[in-house]
Amino acid sequence: MPLLDVRELTVAYVSDGREVEAVRDLSFSVEKGESLAVVGESGSGKTTLAMTLMGLLPKEARVKRGDVVFDGVSLLSLGKEELRRIRWRRMSMIFQASQNALDPVRKVGNQLVELYTYHNRGARKEEAVNRAIETLSTVNLAPSVMDMYPHELSGGMKQRVVIAASLLLEPELLLADEPTTALDVVTQAEILLLIRKVVKERGLTLLFITHDVGLVASLCDRVMVMYGGTDMEQGPLREVLSRPAHPYTERLIKTLRGLEEGRLELEDVKREVTGGCPFLSRCPDAVDRCYREFPSRREKGKVEVRCFVRGGES
Repeated sequence: MPLLDVRELTVAYVSDGREVEAVRDLSFSVEKGESLAVVGESGSGKTTLAMTLMGLLPKEARVKRGDVVFDGVSLLSLGKEELRRIRWRRMSMIFQASQNALDPVRKVGNQLVELYTYHNRGARKEEAVNRAIETLSTVNLAPSVMDMYPHELSGGMKQRVVIAASLLLEPELLLADEPTTALDVVTQAEILLLIRKVVKERGLTLLFITHDVGLVASLCDRVMVMYGGTDMEQGPLREVLSRPAHPYTERLIKTLRGLEEGRLELEDVKREVTGGCPFLSRCPDAVDRCYREFPSRREKGKVEVRCFVRGGES
């Protein structure tokens, strides 16, 4: 049984009476001890997926259909108290921007101690302090960081504190949402090495969310490429990188190879879209069926792909 099993998940945002599906018919699973990369451009639905898994969706969002099953338990059926017992204790998250994840007017130690005692009611303060210092040591930070405010730390140190917070309660599943955003190249490499080390040493299951497929080449076992709120392709990472089955994955990899910095920018293929495949407006291989139907997943060798042309059923 997989540790995490997402089944036909659709999540929508409602604004001014208009509904927009940010995640659509998304299914995937992650086995215990496995590392899955979720790759896609900004707006592909990656962060909405992470917020859904953690039960942190904003009030304007709702799960329309589907399920999220963690270790055999449907997370979407749990009440707030039941979900609290799982969140941070069994599954935790490294947030995208460390400056937003930490309270700027409270010392690092106070924040870590509060997190520990909130989820371990009855724990003594001494126990919480010792656990916080131990976890900071895991991410190569000295005990003196406990007495520092976030603004006194460098970007890399703040991100290490956020990672420490995510590990504080010894979770089984770690979600990392763009954990190297806004960091310089050297610090990015250090953070990636740290995550890889911690995941290996603790036997964690990892869901690593990023817009840069190059970051995950040495970090993850499998990859899921998202576009327009759904999965375009998923399979073993090396297989997908060396022989991409979906035209979006192919262009994504080619673009990244020639990109020195910044967000992904793919040249648009001009085409009016009224339905069908989400990638239709940018796809050079589209056929008539792509306009009419939303492609289902098809197995192609070791991967699953949503494509009528590349999937062999055009």
